[in-house]
Amino acid sequence: MRALWFVLAGCSFQPRAASLDAAGDARHDAIHDAPGDATDAAQNGDSDGDGIANSSDNCPTIANPDQHDHDGDGRGDACDLCPHINEAVDVDTDGDGIGDACDPRPSTAGDIKKAFFGFYDASETQGWLGNTTWTVANGVLTGGSTNIGLSYTYASTQYQHAFVQVGVHLNQLANPTGSVSPAALLYNGDAGGTQYYACEAALENQGAKTVDATAVYPGTSNVTPQTWPGTLAAGSDLMYTDSITGGMHTCTVSQGTLTISAAQSAGPNTGVVSLAAANANVSYDYLWIVVAGS
Repeated sequence: MRALWFVLAGCSFQPRAASLDAAGDARHDAIHDAPGDATDAAQNGDSDGDGIANSSDNCPTIANPDQHDHDGDGRGDACDLCPHINEAVDVDTDGDGIGDACDPRPSTAGDIKKAFFGFYDASETQGWLGNTTWTVANGVLTGGSTNIGLSYTYASTQYQHAFVQVGVHLNQLANPTGSVSPAALLYNGDAGGTQYYACEAALENQGAKTVDATAVYPGTSNVTPQTWPGTLAAGSDLMYTDSITGGMHTCTVSQGTLTISAAQSAGPNTGVVSLAAANANVSYDYLWIVVAGS
């Protein structure tokens, strides 16, 4: 799908706030009041007709019988302006329906939410393509191996000027050598080996850790590295934010309050969004995609 000669680096994940549902599942809140739901709805009102009474419904005006609440903030995914970021209050300065915390241009209207994947079950990735097997279980999308140079998967939908956020958990990393840089990777504007933008946090030889923004398109092949001062080992949680807006490709990796960005100029950017692993086994907790107005 793409050349493997460039330096690999890893992506980042922001763990979702733990919030136990009725089954005690801290990773994906699917709040159910069965078998009392139907009775409660009849007695207390059910504005959206999803079988959940308004008093118990985490999205009372938008039908969401599954009651998924990925970030555990009390607002269901269907009505949460940033379903993957736990916030006390949704703030949407420009009024475009995307919360400021997950909006590529929070003060400029016109950005459009395109997709949110919470990886609740395998149906979310049915039909996805790739070069290896990726599985959905326990609320995450998992793939890659310490002995596979590059494992990737993606939906076939193409986006232009995409702003993407993903949560990543590093399960297992190969030992880094001069030719092996274990990493989780997020590809944006991916049109194959001659065009892609990569966001990665990589474990380099001698234990060096970097955040890399890679841009490959006709006439250009650039890698912009930044030193990563956070953890990058099995058990690490990271959040990646990658954007191709305003003629720039920007890769940002976050871990708690720590945030590092690398950027460079961007060229053609229409393509798919790919989730990948290099010489590592990783789990993706969510995928958020917005198309910026420019």
